[in-house]
Amino acid sequence: MRASYTDRFEHTLDEKRRLTIPSEWRDEGYEQQLFAFPSKDGCLKVYPNTWLGALQERIAHLPVTDPGRKQIEAVAGMAQKLVWDAQGRVRVKDSLLAHAGVDRAVQMVGALDHFEIWEPGRRESLVPAGATLEEMNI
Repeated sequence: MRASYTDRFEHTLDEKRRLTIPSEWRDEGYEQQLFAFPSKDGCLKVYPNTWLGALQERIAHLPVTDPGRKQIEAVAGMAQKLVWDAQGRVRVKDSLLAHAGVDRAVQMVGALDHFEIWEPGRRESLVPAGATLEEMNI
């Protein structure tokens, strides 16, 4: 069974601007190698290595001139590999933190197959509050 990113965590970057990945997301079954991508939503989306591997497999058969492949390659050029240390800390590049508007306070939000890194005020202004399981339209 694949690990799922759920819950929401409030953290603060330390003096070296490192972020601690929640211990729940470092348990057995979770991958230590992650990739952070800037999102058009104004946050960072963080995916495990197997997600990126599956994406690579999907484009492997495409010609190098394929527009979809070119778009994925461009996004890959903006991503950062993250591997946490013994204390669960990662150092996210300043350019990615700036994209998300993060200075010190951070909100990490599970999104099942990935998690998102937000500046708390930005997320609260964009995400509707009070969603319930019964209201999901799937």
